[in-house]
Order: sequence, then C-alpha cells, then structure tokens
Amino acid sequence: MLIGSETYSRPWVRYELLKSFVRGNSLLGIHVNSIKDQNSQTKSLGPNSLAFVSVTFSEDGQTGTLWEHRGGQWVKYTEIDGSADYSTNVAAQYRGQGYNFSKFHPAYDWVAANGFQNFPTWVG
Repeated sequence: MLIGSETYSRPWVRYELLKSFVRGNSLLGIHVNSIKDQNSQTKSLGPNSLAFVSVTFSEDGQTGTLWEHRGGQWVKYTEIDGSADYSTNVAAQYRGQGYNFSKFHPAYDWVAANGFQNFPTWVG
C-alpha cells in the first residue's frame, strides 16, 4: 500500500487493508511523500495507515474481530460481510489479545530506505 498525506483517512483503504488481512495476504506500506513531485517539492510523511486498523483474537483463537480507529476512538469494523468477526485459527501466543497492524506489517519510506534498491527485500 502506498502511503500519502491522507491515505489513512480513506474508508476504502481501511476496507482493502482489513479484507486483505482476513484473506491472509501479506501487507506492507510505502511512504511516498518524500518522492519529489514535478516541481521538485516533497511533503512531510503522512500517518501510517496500518496504525489505524487492528484485530483482536478470542481466547480460543477461533475468532478474530476487526477494528478501525475513527473519530478518535477504536470501533468495530463491520463493512466486510456485515460483521466485525471472522473465523480464524491463530497460534496460542496471539489468543485473547489485540494487535495494531503496524506491529506486524512494516512501512518504509521510499527515499530514506532506498526503495529503488531495497524493494525486492521488502516483498521477499
């Protein structure tokens, strides 16, 4: 996912992140605001969108509950199939706990982390 100034605030971005997570897809973020525009200008980095979505797991590890940070608080995310809950089977160390996506899925700055050269290792 490319991260710009307002990416975190877009509802469809949160939908795609959470849907991808439920599917078991790998996730990573790449900050693009440090790339110069046509006027050789850059912007300051936008907030990491991965920090605005999270998951909690039931004590038995069979259910995950999706969350989004909206309006200054964490609320259940029900836009996927009408429910915040989905079936899963997580390892024992994750059961009964909650995790912000930014804890497990990295975000890189394309310029500062030399994305042109390092991108293959980020997705490898």
